[in-house]
This record gives sequence, C-alpha cells and structure tokens, in this order.
Amino acid sequence: MHNGGGDMWKTTGNIVGWLLSLTAAVLAIFMAVRLAGCTPNDDTSVILIVLFPAAIAAILFNPLVFSRLPSRLLAIRLLLAGFAIVAGILTGYYADRLTPNGMAYLAQDYHDGRTRPKDIAMAIELYQTAADKGNKTAQVNLGMIYRNGETVKVDNARATALFQKASDQNDALGTAHLAEQYDFGFGVVPNPKKAAELYTRALDQGIGNDEQAAAAQTNLGTLYLHGTGVPRDYAMAMHYYQLAGDKGYDTALYNLGVIYEQGFGLPKDAARAAEYYQKAADKGNQSALVNLATLYYNGEGVKQDRQKAMDLMKKAADRGSDSARQNLKIMTAS
Repeated sequence: MHNGGGDMWKTTGNIVGWLLSLTAAVLAIFMAVRLAGCTPNDDTSVILIVLFPAAIAAILFNPLVFSRLPSRLLAIRLLLAGFAIVAGILTGYYADRLTPNGMAYLAQDYHDGRTRPKDIAMAIELYQTAADKGNKTAQVNLGMIYRNGETVKVDNARATALFQKASDQNDALGTAHLAEQYDFGFGVVPNPKKAAELYTRALDQGIGNDEQAAAAQTNLGTLYLHGTGVPRDYAMAMHYYQLAGDKGYDTALYNLGVIYEQGFGLPKDAARAAEYYQKAADKGNQSALVNLATLYYNGEGVKQDRQKAMDLMKKAADRGSDSARQNLKIMTAS
C-alpha cells in the first residue's frame, strides 16, 4: 500500500533541509568573506564562532547527508538548526560590530546620519571601541569630535593622543591633524618645527581627501612664508599654495593673491593678485572679498570701479567681516 503521507513528509523534510542547508551555507560564506577582509587588529573570534557551526550546519542539513545520519543525531541537527537561525539573525543585526573596521564604519554612519538617525553618542561609543582595538579611522574621527567639542567638552589633549596613535600607524590624515595640533597649539605647546615635519610626512604618505590635503599644503606653505619652524622660503610657500589652489582651496588662493599683491619673493603684480582674490572670493573667502574690493576702489591691477568696490565690501560685511564693515564706513564717508 502506498504511503502518501510518508512521502509528503519526506518531500517537505527535503525542502526544509535544503533551505536550512543553503541558509547556513550563505551565512558561512558571508562570515568567511568578513574573515578574509580582517586586518591584524581585528577581533576575529566572533566571526569564527559563527563561521564553523554554520559550515557544519550547511553540510548536515543537506538532504543527501541528512538522510544517511542515524536518527539519534536528530537532537544535534535540531540544535544546529536553532543555532543557524539565531546566528543568522544576530549576524545580520550586528554584522558591522564584529570587527573594528565594521564598528568604525557603523560609527561613521551614526556620526553622519547617512542611513541611520544621527546619534553622536552612539558614534562616540563605537569609535572608542574600535579605536581601542587600533582602528586608525576611528582614532582620527574620534579625535576630531574631541577637538571640535561635538556634543562633548573640548578635549585637545585627548584629541592629540588619538591623532598620535593613528600617526604611529602611518595614517596620513592622523599625521596631518597631529601637525595642526602642534601648529596651532591645540592641547600642546606650539611647535612649528614639529608641525612642518608632520605636514611634510603626511603629504608624502598621501592624504586621500583632497580638502584635507589642501589644508595641510596651505598650512605648510604658511610656515614657509613666515619662516616659522622652517627657513623662510617664498618659492616653497608658492609651491604648496599652488598645489592647494589647484584643488580649489580658497585660503590657498587668497594667500597666492597676497603674495602677488605684496611681492613676497617676486615682483608685485596687482593684476595677478586680483585674479586669485576673485577665485577665492568666488568660493566664499571673506578676506579675499575685502582685498579685491580694495583693489577696485584704488584701481590697482583692475579698472577703478568704486561702486563695485563698495558692493564687494558690503558682501563681505554681510558675511560677518569686521574689517569690511570698517572699510565700508570709510568708503561711504569719502
């Protein structure tokens, strides 16, 4: 007599077996990929705890293997099934927390509010955990939070320590931020010589972010311009300002205008100065607006146009420039 019910249960069991086997296999592959992407600083224990049972479950739940196992192993199979399901849920939810790299990425998500609600407190917690495990990105980003006082009290000593840790791992951005600490005396005694060395090292290492690279180039150029921490060298100042200016960095463009207007290391050229001031002003640089307005007012390097000069000065004043407000009063009175 044909046992229809038994065949149905067998078929259902095979389908469930294949689904469980495939689910466990996908989980095992996912964890293996995460393991392959780990760095020496990553904590791989959690990955391994999930990876091996998932791989075993993928084999045992395969109907081709399952049907050959003694019935007394049923309890083991059920236990593995439960583990595979729970591990899959937990791994899906906590995947970004399994390694320092993952935690740093998740922290950035909370920090920037990209795909999750912005939560600086959560970002700090995750950054701190990843930073303690040696993650360079977390060290740099957490350092910036403490330097800027982002929802926390400004703590430049802590920021400096974090930047130092990243710099010790040859992180270019961490080295550049450490240079700024010594350049501007944030939490340390100002040391322009050390700042220049750190800026140079960071730029040689290669700062991936154009804006951050331009900031380092501009700061280093300023040290050469004033001979602070390094011998005064107008050519080197021009070199670094030009590199930053080519990236569209407004402060560098403004400084190039100053060099041409004042004739630092080259003949004065008010026309070239006006060109650079205009480029910087187009990017919102208030000081460039003030200097460009002055050139138009006096007719230096450009055709004299006092109405345009006043318009530019008013624009700078409206953006909060105190010197522009004072100059505007003088222009209006004359």
